[in-house]
Amino acid sequence: MKTSFAPTNAKTTKASTPAVDEPKEEGAIIEAPMASLAVNTLAGQVEGEFSAKDFTVPRLNLVAKTGELSNTFQPGAFVYNREVVIGDGKKPAKITFLRIQKIYIQDVVYGSDQIAKTFNRLADVRAAGGALMNDPEAEVDADKYTEALQSIVAIEAPEKDNPLFPFPVGDKQFGLAQYLMAKSAYRSAGKQVFTDSQLFLKSGLHTAYYELTSKIRTSPSGSYFVPQLKIGGKHSPEACEQLKAIFG
Repeated sequence: MKTSFAPTNAKTTKASTPAVDEPKEEGAIIEAPMASLAVNTLAGQVEGEFSAKDFTVPRLNLVAKTGELSNTFQPGAFVYNREVVIGDGKKPAKITFLRIQKIYIQDVVYGSDQIAKTFNRLADVRAAGGALMNDPEAEVDADKYTEALQSIVAIEAPEKDNPLFPFPVGDKQFGLAQYLMAKSAYRSAGKQVFTDSQLFLKSGLHTAYYELTSKIRTSPSGSYFVPQLKIGGKHSPEACEQLKAIFG
């Protein structure tokens, strides 16, 4: 199964970034379409002109203190596909990064109907009249953008025999998810993943897994949760090949 992120031209997405430091539901605004997918017809059970653009990777969300997910799940927990808790924020969840991409997301009012633009290059942000949030030379009325890390991760199943985790890796099962880290989540964890890719994981992101927890932080706007990442261990050569095949 081959895939890639969306092209570098501007995209729009439903507003999910509030005025406070963190999105209400971290990881909730970017789709990761499959660029190449051989459709499994399931012996005649799947018919029609399905293609890569019809495939949507489930999301991994960090539950914020407010928002829809907080009505069902404990804030600070990590939820897969909006239904499975893979970690409560204290007990680590195990994830393996398979693909990462830096993007820029327009800062919009949370809950509004405004469509947020995203770009893959800072030059394109500036060409569109935008600027980074912390740019001291930005025009007062310029659209503000925040740095973010869009990623595809493999999540180790927290329990056996869950159909949302269909990929066997050794004696474990994994699920595939898209995970977005923006604003302080990018600063606390997104930059770390990129740094590790240049140092400890130069042989491949898929060669090691992370332990994912959350930590609460405070700012003048209030308090919020951010993800915390720690490399938990290396995968065996056999597991590396199996993980790479999930999203190769």
